Amino acid sequence: RGYLWVANKVQSGIVVAQLKNQDQEKKKNISSNSSNDFEDLISFEILRSKSKIKPQLNGDELSFLIQLDVVANIGERMDNESAAGKEFIKEMEELLRLSVEKEVLDTLKKAQKEFNSDIFGLGLTAQRKYPEYWQEHKEEWDEIFPELEVELKVKTKINAPGMIL
Repeated sequence: RGYLWVANKVQSGIVVAQLKNQDQEKKKNISSNSSNDFEDLISFEILRSKSKIKPQLNGDELSFLIQLDVVANIGERMDNESAAGKEFIKEMEELLRLSVEKEVLDTLKKAQKEFNSDIFGLGLTAQRKYPEYWQEHKEEWDEIFPELEVELKVKTKINAPGMIL
């Protein structure tokens, strides 16, 4: 799904995130046989997302900025904590942002370092915006791509708390 975020193809879906620090919970539940693996999860229902890829040329150094805007509802919360107020919504927006960011960065890292495959079409985007740069460097793209600096900015908005269980 990391690719789909960037390719502007996520129209809906569910993102599941961990509410609390997993390591603390594992330690706490070592002596408890009633541990519920799902109690610290929250799901977000993706309503819409939008992405933009912006190549940036500084001298002869090419980099990219990927901007993602994600709008979601809270789908389900599995713990029994209070879920009201602006502070809670801000925390959930941050949790969603971190989850989406991880999906994209994991995919980007795999594409650059493991497969050396420009699945995001960064080269094509650079070719369109900086045709002179592309003509000069297209033969070296296989060496440039794995080392490209890519900045990711994810902006999230939780529309409404929705139904919280």
